[in-house]
Amino acid sequence: AFGTTVSQKYYTVFRNAPQIADFCASIAASGTLMFQENFSNPYIETQSNFTQEEEQKSTKPILHMYNDDIVMLKSINEHIGKIMKELQCKPNDIAVISFEDSWVSKEGKGHLEDILGKKFILLDFSQKITTKDYVLASPYAINGLEFKAVILIGVDEGRVPQTMGTSDISQHFIKYSAYNLLYLASSRAKYRLIILGNKLKGRSSCLEHSVVSKHIEVIEH
Repeated sequence: AFGTTVSQKYYTVFRNAPQIADFCASIAASGTLMFQENFSNPYIETQSNFTQEEEQKSTKPILHMYNDDIVMLKSINEHIGKIMKELQCKPNDIAVISFEDSWVSKEGKGHLEDILGKKFILLDFSQKITTKDYVLASPYAINGLEFKAVILIGVDEGRVPQTMGTSDISQHFIKYSAYNLLYLASSRAKYRLIILGNKLKGRSSCLEHSVVSKHIEVIEH
């Protein structure tokens, strides 16, 4: 005999704003439910160690959908300016994370800098960031870091999940991987999470559960 089974409930404590933690939980649940319907969500019982002052800095994540990529990229300046003003933070407190691979290449970074009139540091695993640096990264290079705000760009159908050149057999794996990267990138944000997408491509199917459960606000431009 193994004795009596005891059930113990544990609480998960997040460093993110409660609104961002809730959004990340909805992403995690969406990915897991692809494979097992009886998934027991460990994020249901959560606690926040935020002070009242920190909670006042926090807002629900917002998905902005723009008419095309150029308009979407040009909007980054507006979002960065608003965040810096409202949070009274430095450029390096904000990370721009691209889900379009071409924008985090050397050439792509130059194109983005021409559009925005800003110089970005392209983050890798050994990079040192100064307070004056505007940060650009792929979701693969952002693990373990934390920022006061994160702006995700190129989050739309076809890029999250990537559908070009994939077979039906690999679609489940690719979508599951997209959930993981979306969760990883989103969870780097402490107070603000802004997500930008292209209306021509359509809203990312990875966000549908979060939209329906009202864990993210959607603004069409």
